[in-house]
Amino acid sequence: MPDQVRGRSWFGEEWLGKGFVFRDTIDLAYGLVQLKGGPCGLLAAVQAHVIKNLVNATAFTCVANGRLRPTVTHARLALIQSIAEMAWQAGKHANRAVIVITSAGVASGDALTDSLEYHTFTNYAATAGFIESHISQFMTHDGPSHGIIQLLLSLILSRGVDRIRQDMDTAEQTLMGRHSYCTQDMVNLALMGAAISNLHDGDVHLGGDTVLKGVHSRADIGQLSLFEHYNNIRVGDHVKNPVHPIFVICSESHYTVLFGLDALPTARDLGHKTRFDVFYYDGLANQPEEIRLTVTSKAAVAGGHGGSPGAGGAATDAMYGRSAGKSVGPGRDHDDLEPPIELCLRTKWVNAHVDWNGTEPLL
Repeated sequence: MPDQVRGRSWFGEEWLGKGFVFRDTIDLAYGLVQLKGGPCGLLAAVQAHVIKNLVNATAFTCVANGRLRPTVTHARLALIQSIAEMAWQAGKHANRAVIVITSAGVASGDALTDSLEYHTFTNYAATAGFIESHISQFMTHDGPSHGIIQLLLSLILSRGVDRIRQDMDTAEQTLMGRHSYCTQDMVNLALMGAAISNLHDGDVHLGGDTVLKGVHSRADIGQLSLFEHYNNIRVGDHVKNPVHPIFVICSESHYTVLFGLDALPTARDLGHKTRFDVFYYDGLANQPEEIRLTVTSKAAVAGGHGGSPGAGGAATDAMYGRSAGKSVGPGRDHDDLEPPIELCLRTKWVNAHVDWNGTEPLL
């Protein structure tokens, strides 16, 4: 398993002792906190699952006045459900889930695994019940437990090391890259239950035994990537048009989350009257307030029908030296003037104009 995670080394301080802790502000009570760079891919995947379970909860309501406002209890319940769902999604081929927790009163030895317990379940209810009774182990920072690592190991053992190797393009790939960053394989394991190495639709055969493995069905949670804007990868429709209006965003080696509370347009070109809000969350940025983005078509803005009053819209365009309704051409010189999140959004909606509604755009 160590080789599968990260070559010959285990986890650094970015991962050790870190868990899933929510923000203590009302406006961002759904948001998980990331203390150090490294596990953002896994954290963003969990964040996306938590938002999905909050928005679609049937036992309680978290959406009020067009905003997501869960209580502490709601967020905790959504996290329990998310961990259980992710483990079962990874282990569905074997109809099982494996949950890893830290053994009580056991000092860590030379290997991290010396202090861990592994529990196998053959039904979802028992899995969720076990997680609920041990959820405190997953929700602490800098304690004796390792919530983020426990979840990753749970996903690996639920999926199985051999099956994970089969998911990947090559057997030499790992779930963790340089600087303790999550690879695309790990993010896909967390979001889809399989450690697929790419985001394009279907497999791409390059000749001989070389196959770039992709996504074969519509994803529950979507993904957008700045790498696609620079033509380094292709993100397929299965991932761009997910079941739920929630996206994990990959930008400059960092993963964040974008979500809507209502269905989002699937067309590449936004209609003249199309207008919708999405919310952006970055667990590492310690953002002081909720970020609401209003998306319209560039044509609508140019015609004076899009955006909203305030510091966004035309003011945002002026701030970055561009004309409303006019696309900034390719190339990093010009792209440096555009917030990366906007470039990511335009890989899905090519003519999108983004109004930051008074929030300073994130560069």
